[in-house]
Amino acid sequence: MPYCGYQFSLSRDDKGIDLSKFDSISFDLDYEGPGKRMVRFYLHSFEPGRSTLQDYMSQKVTELTFDMPRQGIVTVPVTILRTAPWWIDMRNTPPLHTDMRIDNVTAIDLLIGAPETAGQHRVTLRSIKFHGKLIRQNNLLLILVSIWIVCALVWLANALLRYRSLLRSSSNRLALLSQINSALELETRELAGRCISTPSRAHSTAKACATAC
Repeated sequence: MPYCGYQFSLSRDDKGIDLSKFDSISFDLDYEGPGKRMVRFYLHSFEPGRSTLQDYMSQKVTELTFDMPRQGIVTVPVTILRTAPWWIDMRNTPPLHTDMRIDNVTAIDLLIGAPETAGQHRVTLRSIKFHGKLIRQNNLLLILVSIWIVCALVWLANALLRYRSLLRSSSNRLALLSQINSALELETRELAGRCISTPSRAHSTAKACATAC
C-alpha cells in the first residue's frame, strides 16, 4: 500500500539536531513494488515562536522527492531541499517564513510509493547518510588567514627582539669605545706633562753648572 515508510525521532523536545552544515544526503536502499519507485524524504524542524510541542504539524516540513532505482545508492545535494508546498498551504505560512531551515531537526520521515501505485511494496533500507566537510571553505580561509597573521606577528616579534639585541650590543660597544677614548685622552695628557717637565729640568742643571764656573 502507498505511503508506507520509516520515521526516525531525533528529539523528544524542542532541541533538535543541526543538519545545515552538511552538503549532501545519500540513500542506500532496495525498493521493489509496482509503478514508480517514488521516495519522499521529510525533515521536521522546530522553529521557536512558530512551532509547539502540542502540535506536531506546526514544525516546518522540508521535503525531497525522487525516484529510486531498484538497487543502489542515490546521493542528492542538500541545496535542492525545499519547504513542502502542502505544509505552507496547510499552515497559511507567510512568505517570509517559507525559507528552508534544517538547523533544528527533530524527526526524519522516509515514505515510499505513490497514490496511484497501490500494491505490495518492499523496501530494504540500509542507511541514510549526511555528508559534509569537517571544515567549511569559509572557515578554512579564516583559519589560514589567522595562521598567516600569527606567523607575521611572530616574525615581527622575533625581528624586534633581534633589533633590540643588536641595539644593546651597539650601545655596549659605544660605551667601551668611550671608555677607551677617555683612557687614551688621560694617557695623552700624562705624556704631554712629562714632555714639558723634562726640558725645564735640563735648563736648570745647565744654569747651575755655568754659575759654578
